[in-house]
Amino acid sequence: VPEELIEGLWPVWAQFADGAFDRFCFPAHAFREAMGSASYSSGLTKDIVTVRRLINVPRIMFTIESSERPQLRFDVADVQGKPDLRFRAQFTEWSITLVLKYAMINTNKESVLNLLRLAGVLSGIGEMRPEKKVGTYGCFDIDAKSVIVRRI
Repeated sequence: VPEELIEGLWPVWAQFADGAFDRFCFPAHAFREAMGSASYSSGLTKDIVTVRRLINVPRIMFTIESSERPQLRFDVADVQGKPDLRFRAQFTEWSITLVLKYAMINTNKESVLNLLRLAGVLSGIGEMRPEKKVGTYGCFDIDAKSVIVRRI
């Protein structure tokens, strides 16, 4: 583990097969979860799990592409009604090449991309996101050329 690795950053630091910690990553399922939440909160579906079942994210983690190292952010979290201190990694400029597969019969790639755009505004990813009513972090927009969407 690199010496400069701060304990609070370990969830976004990925260890690969050769044992090296050489890149920052983010859990892939967060995007699928955000799409499900956005579809429900916008009234597109009657429940959260419908879209989550129909979207497949074929990876566990996606590599965060950024020209900067993350900053350490200090937050106070509510854990069972009691304040708790949390240290979190924060990238101000980042991108992820996202790979999604979908199994929706009456939809197309553009519909999936629009739902992903909606998720970036309404739900967000990570901690202190709008969906959790506590912050504005984690919002994102997409570059349609950087998202790989395939029908299952």
